[in-house]
Amino acid sequence: MDAVIVRENRLANPWIWLGAGFLFCLASAAWSIAEQSHVVGAVAVTIGLALVGIALTIRLNSSAPPFVNESPAARAVLLLAMTVFQCVAAMLVCWSLLAAFLGLDPLNPGRSTMFYPPPLKPGLAIILWLMVVPLSLVGAARTFGQVSRREPWTVPFETGALLMFAALATLAAGAGLAQMADTLAFFLSVVTALLAVLVSFALVSRTLQRLVLSAAILFHFFAIVNATLAAPPAPWIFGQLWTRISRPYLEFMYLNNAYHFYSPDPGPATYVWFRIFYVTNEIDPETNQPKLAGHWFKVPDVKDDGTHGYRVSLEYQRHLSLTENVIQNEAPPPLFTMTPAGEAVPAPHFESRVYNSPDAGQLAKEVIGRPKPPFVLAVPFHPDIPREMQYQKPNLGALRMFETYVKHVAKTPHPTHPEWRVNSIKVYRVVHMIALSGSFGNGQEPQDPMLYRPFYMGHYAPDGTLVDPNEPLLYWMLPMLRYAPTITSPIMSWAATHAGDPLCDYNPLEKKWVEPKKEAAK
Repeated sequence: MDAVIVRENRLANPWIWLGAGFLFCLASAAWSIAEQSHVVGAVAVTIGLALVGIALTIRLNSSAPPFVNESPAARAVLLLAMTVFQCVAAMLVCWSLLAAFLGLDPLNPGRSTMFYPPPLKPGLAIILWLMVVPLSLVGAARTFGQVSRREPWTVPFETGALLMFAALATLAAGAGLAQMADTLAFFLSVVTALLAVLVSFALVSRTLQRLVLSAAILFHFFAIVNATLAAPPAPWIFGQLWTRISRPYLEFMYLNNAYHFYSPDPGPATYVWFRIFYVTNEIDPETNQPKLAGHWFKVPDVKDDGTHGYRVSLEYQRHLSLTENVIQNEAPPPLFTMTPAGEAVPAPHFESRVYNSPDAGQLAKEVIGRPKPPFVLAVPFHPDIPREMQYQKPNLGALRMFETYVKHVAKTPHPTHPEWRVNSIKVYRVVHMIALSGSFGNGQEPQDPMLYRPFYMGHYAPDGTLVDPNEPLLYWMLPMLRYAPTITSPIMSWAATHAGDPLCDYNPLEKKWVEPKKEAAK
C-alpha cells in the first residue's frame, strides 16, 4: 500500500502550476478558433507558458518524491496516456519519413509541392527516425510495463508526465498564436516536438540517454565539418552528404552560412528594400481617391555614407543574415523563343522588358496573336551586364520568404503619421557588389550607388499577396547609372524612380540624394 506523504507547501507541487498553465494555453486556442481578440489570446499564451515553465523548473530542481504517488488511480491513467503519447510520436516520425520519400508535406499531404516544397528531405528524415523512434518505443515499453507492476513512481516518471503535458500546452499555444504570429507559432511547434522527444528521454536508462545525447552532439558537429568541406572542389561523397543531410539541418538551425567561410571571395551582400505606400488623409482632386505617401523600409538599415543605423554591429549582422533567405534564383530563361515557322521572337518576359526601355524601337514587328505588353517606365538596360543576367526570378522558397517579409513589414507604422494604414508594398532585392581594387585608384568609394544592383521583386498587398504577377518589369534589374562616364557625374536610380521616390538622383559631390534636374531628366 502506498504511504501517504504529507507536504507542508502545496505551491511546491508542479501539477498545480502545470494545470493552470495548460488551461490558459487551451483557452488561447479556443479564443483563436472563436476569432475573438488577439490581445486576449496573446496574454493567455504568455501566462500559460510562464506557468508551464514554472512547473518544469520546480520538478527539475527538486529531489522530492513524485506527487503522483499520492493518487494511485491518477498514476495508472497517466502511464497509459504516456504510452499512447510516445507511440503516436513514433508513428508521426515514421509517417514523416515516408512523406519525405514521397515528396509530401507530412502535416498537409494534399498541398502541392509546386508552390510549397516538402519541409523534410529523406536524408534528414532518416536521421530523425534513428534518433526518435527507438527512443520513443523504449520509453513506451517502460511506461506500459509500469502499469502492470503498479509500483510507486520515480522522479523520471513524473518528469516525463510533466513534459508530456508541457508539449500539449505548447501545441495549444501555437494554435492560439497561428492567426496573429505565424513565426512564433512555428517556433512553438518546434518546442512541442522537442518536448515530445524529451518525454521518452526522461524515462529511458542513463546509458541510453548518454548514447542519444552523444549521437546528437556528434551529428551536429559532423554537419558543421561537412559544411566546411563540401564547398567545391570537394569529393563526391561530401557533396552528397551536404545536399541530403547536413544542409537541411544547418538551414533549419541557421548555421550554414558562416561555416562556408568568406575568404578568399566573400561575394556580394544582399539587401531588401521595401517601398511602403500609406493611405493619407488627403484626396487627390484628379482621381477623387485618397493620396498615397511612400516610405522606404530597408533591411538592413544602411545609411548613404555606408554606416548602419543600429545600436550594435551584431544587430546589423543579424538583419543582413535575414536577406540570405531570398538570394536563390531560378535558372535564367532564354530571351528568345522559336515560332512554329522557325522564326526567333522575344520571349514574353523579355518582350515586355524591351517595351519598357529606350530600345522599344527594336521590336518593329509585333508577334501575331500576342498582345502588346503594357508600358510603365522607360528603364535602360545595364550596359555592362548581359541582358539575360539582368532577369532574376526567385525560386519557390525565396518567393515564400518575400511573402512572409511583406506581411511583417506591413505592420510598420508611418514614422510621422502612425494613423495611416498600409495600402501596398513594392519590394526590391538589391545586390551590393564589392568594388574592385582598381576602382579605388580612380576615386570610386565603397558606398558608390553604382555598386548597388536593384531587382524588382513585385508589388504586394499587405497580406503578402502579389498584386500582379504579370508586371512588365517584374524580376528585372532596375539599374543605377551615371549620366556621363565620369566619377563626378550624378547617378540616376531607376529603382527609386519606379518606386515613386522623387529623390532619385545621387550627387557625388554633396553625397546625398536629390530630385533630378529637368535638363538631366531629359
